[in-house]
Amino acid sequence: MRVTSVAVTQPVIRGTVSVNVTAIQTTKGRSDVHKTCTRLLDLYVSVHAVMVFTPFTLMVGQAAFRFIVFQRRSSASVDFYRGWSDYKDGFGTKNHDHWLGNKYIHSLTNQKTYQLRIDLRDSGSSSKYAVYSTFRINNEADKYRLSVGSHSGNTGYDSLSGSNNKPFSTKDRDNDGWSSYDCAERHRGAWWFYEYYRCRDYYSASYCRSYCPYYCYYFPDGSDNCAYCAYSHLNGDYDGSTRGTHMFWYSYSLNSYGCNLQYTDMKIRPV
Repeated sequence: MRVTSVAVTQPVIRGTVSVNVTAIQTTKGRSDVHKTCTRLLDLYVSVHAVMVFTPFTLMVGQAAFRFIVFQRRSSASVDFYRGWSDYKDGFGTKNHDHWLGNKYIHSLTNQKTYQLRIDLRDSGSSSKYAVYSTFRINNEADKYRLSVGSHSGNTGYDSLSGSNNKPFSTKDRDNDGWSSYDCAERHRGAWWFYEYYRCRDYYSASYCRSYCPYYCYYFPDGSDNCAYCAYSHLNGDYDGSTRGTHMFWYSYSLNSYGCNLQYTDMKIRPV
């Protein structure tokens, strides 16, 4: 016999989930049996039985695609400047702002091939999206290292592929490989940071003094220098008051070149 439907009595991001079996059907002579735990995702119960995922249905033309949202930012109500343990286990509210948890994202994305879609809305209410053909993060021993495939979408710039094959960093786990800076601390968030750009390595002090204040994703480094650790960072302060601490996605097609974002979400679907 097989379970054909379940009722979730307490949907949560983290914690033990109670389910009630509402229908049982014989499987004798049937080939469409749920033989693995991963098939239970279709019934909204995760493989580890400690999470409930709410699939998000996205309409593209006449086609409907179901995604699992693992990151959402829509207000300043949830603090994303957190340590390794919080990002590992997850935090926030399932239907509002949250990070699902790196250990769960790893578990999901290493069972099968997943596609990543990122939706962004800027301060002028312009909406853009980026799609990556594959998405996976490695286990904790490998510091939740990022792997993404080819990019498409209408953001005008691929701002995530630079983080490909980079480990995850938080304010208490500096994995960016840049000895000069702790990128998670400087950017006030957590991301797949890496050693990328420092103005004075390329330009004069006078140029950097005028250039650095122009973009919000540069964090200051003295009076005539600035730097940044990635082309994107969606886990920064929602309304960062200090330059370099905002959520950002570098793009000429977004207001303020992708600074001061008002909404972001990151979601995956099997392909």
